Amino acid sequence: MNFFSKYKKIILTILITIVLFFAYSFFFGESSQNDELITSTASTGTSRTANDVVGAEIIQALNHIEALKLDRTIFEDPIYRSLIDRSQEIEPEPVGKNNPFDPINTSGVSSRDRTIQIEVEDENEEGQEEGAEVTEDLN
Repeated sequence: MNFFSKYKKIILTILITIVLFFAYSFFFGESSQNDELITSTASTGTSRTANDVVGAEIIQALNHIEALKLDRTIFEDPIYRSLIDRSQEIEPEPVGKNNPFDPINTSGVSSRDRTIQIEVEDENEEGQEEGAEVTEDLN
């Protein structure tokens, strides 16, 4: 019993958090039911699924947009005609390397034709450094 009294606040906080999580999930969580189970009855009395309702709303919005009429006289207004086009021509740039992972100094050279040269420095027993060159062909 000493354990419960010692950690009473922590245990109650954890329990309250768990209860609040389940309450939130129950009231505001997503429905696990299939969308096809949700239906709407149109004015004609036919039953439609949620997908049909959403599709009808999209078609209705599209029809509303198509029904809009633009007043084209704005393009003939002197103020509109006095506007100046200040756009700049974008000049074509070089495309880049065939292989973006090739090192910068070897562009245009195939990775099969390249060799790697590695300088290896090693100390011998007397403390003198010896240089050795290792060449590896990638073919």
